[in-house]
Amino acid sequence: MNTTARILRGLSAVVLALWAVPLWAEPAPHDPNSVFDRAGVGPSAGSRSGDKRLQADDLLRRARQAMEQNDLDAAGQLVRQAEALNVEYHPLYTGDTPAKVRRELDRRMQAGGQPGARSGLFGAGRSTAPADPFAAYPPADPTRGDPKSTAKSYLLKARTELRQGNLE
Repeated sequence: MNTTARILRGLSAVVLALWAVPLWAEPAPHDPNSVFDRAGVGPSAGSRSGDKRLQADDLLRRARQAMEQNDLDAAGQLVRQAEALNVEYHPLYTGDTPAKVRRELDRRMQAGGQPGARSGLFGAGRSTAPADPFAAYPPADPTRGDPKSTAKSYLLKARTELRQGNLE
């Protein structure tokens, strides 16, 4: 068997194992038929820890709703309550945790509590129009004969007409 085939087989085994570990390591949060619950072990073994987890999930859900309604003070109180429960989450858990909601709340507070202020690669939710990068430069004189300055002047003139709504 050549080296490439061995590497591909090994790599696919690692990927499959990494994909399956989170599914096996932590049961669904509200699954009454979980193997861990029946055995009396795991993160939701006792009724108190299961109740704490449900309560923390509910508090985090309510905190997210409060942030969407721009009620950042209420969201902060709800996150503090969820943090006080000291529920431990699996490191690969993809749902909301107090730390994730706290980070999002801090971002929104730094953004001034704007309802559309979301962090993201492309500034999702940005409500302001981008600034014109050519607005600071004076219009080029098209009589100079320079093709680049002529193109810039035409572009500036077209943007001005678009802003005024002249589409003809």
